[in-house]
Amino acid sequence: MTELKRTTPDAIYIMVTNPLDVTTYIAHQILGVPRERVMGMAGALDSVRFRAFIAMELGCAPADVQAIVLGGHGDSMVPLPRYATAGGVAVTELISSARLEEIVERTRQGGTEIVSHLKTGGAFYAPAAGVAQMVAAIVRDEKRLLPASVLLQGEYGINDVFLGVPVKLGAGGVEQIVELDLTEEELSALHESAEHVRRTVARWLEMQEA
Repeated sequence: MTELKRTTPDAIYIMVTNPLDVTTYIAHQILGVPRERVMGMAGALDSVRFRAFIAMELGCAPADVQAIVLGGHGDSMVPLPRYATAGGVAVTELISSARLEEIVERTRQGGTEIVSHLKTGGAFYAPAAGVAQMVAAIVRDEKRLLPASVLLQGEYGINDVFLGVPVKLGAGGVEQIVELDLTEEELSALHESAEHVRRTVARWLEMQEA
């Protein structure tokens, strides 16, 4: 990472390695660049899985599904069924709340499920698709709205933690952080996810000091 800082001082960095939110935090600390130029891939990955599971349930094309996942990359992630649509129709009108909750939980466990099928190695198809989306949005200056792990500085009432939220990605990296109108339950889940990430970072820092 220090070599990257020396050789590519103006680069935009997308972290992929797990634990994603922790490695993104470490990268930001080492690189010392503005938050707009360091981000984690997980939100795009988790949202792709969420969209795929919804499409499978409805028997429709994944391209027709729009859905988003916020929060940390792991069990504390926060899929948002209320914001998911299929062909412009809210999925809450198409799928029962009980079944949606099962899809939400499957999304949270998506990485574990894939690894159980692969037997060896890790999940790599969905991460590749997620990071390819992000790279294309930046290189082509597409101004795409995608979820990414970014350093929050007051957004959603959260400070100094990398967390997955919707952002506008373009040539400048993270050009805007989008604040959704969340319910109390959704916002509480997002704050719980932020605390989980914060504790994970704290444990890492303790290990470095030991």
